[in-house]
Amino acid sequence: MSRQPNGAQFDPAAEFFLSCILRAQDKLRKREEPVWFQEHFERGVIEAEYGLPPYVPLVLALALELSLDEISRDVLSDAALKRYRRKLKEEGARLKKARAGLLALRRSFLGVLKPEGVEQLDLPDGSIKLEIGANPIDEMVKAIDMFLRKLNAVKVGRKTSPVSCAVRHLDHFVDHQNASLSPAKRVDLLHYVFDEVRRRHGHRSRSQDRDPDETPRYCDLLGKQRGTRGGAENRPKKKPNLR
Repeated sequence: MSRQPNGAQFDPAAEFFLSCILRAQDKLRKREEPVWFQEHFERGVIEAEYGLPPYVPLVLALALELSLDEISRDVLSDAALKRYRRKLKEEGARLKKARAGLLALRRSFLGVLKPEGVEQLDLPDGSIKLEIGANPIDEMVKAIDMFLRKLNAVKVGRKTSPVSCAVRHLDHFVDHQNASLSPAKRVDLLHYVFDEVRRRHGHRSRSQDRDPDETPRYCDLLGKQRGTRGGAENRPKKKPNLR
């Protein structure tokens, strides 16, 4: 969940991809990766070609496979996101109604009842002093107000591709493990790690100047995530369509 100036932007694909990473780690630990996965990723290639430890790229490849499997079953469809937004709105309205009911009770007979936290102190001169704590209704109203502020700050983002999440994670990993890896090598790594997964899910290039059996390029996506366009040597003539 990425922080925004006025609250939290909830990116469903990013949050779901994180859960797929955990599932992928568990599958690798138990050696439950699929046969095609074992055949495609040859031992030693990632270390030799890209100077990287292979574990994280393999986890990300398997996480992308799991996430695309789930999305194909409509888990993150536009309709599902609309239902989530509607649910947030409904729960917010329910909390506002509960808050109004509590305030109505506070103004009625419950307001004169002894609140929680009242402590009777016997003073040396024989008098009595009452230490009064917070009224429980006031405390509940404050808790609802705090929750409503946080709920209103949550914005459900648009549906995005888990491919973007996978690319971002792998590029971040490269920055930490081998920052000197050239842009061309980074793109080549992305193709090696993710293309087989994407082919299995029907991702194809839609560019007129490319073989339709090829998957879309990654350099524009990398440029967008870094806030820049890709280098001239890696920049395609047409923007790719990444689903």
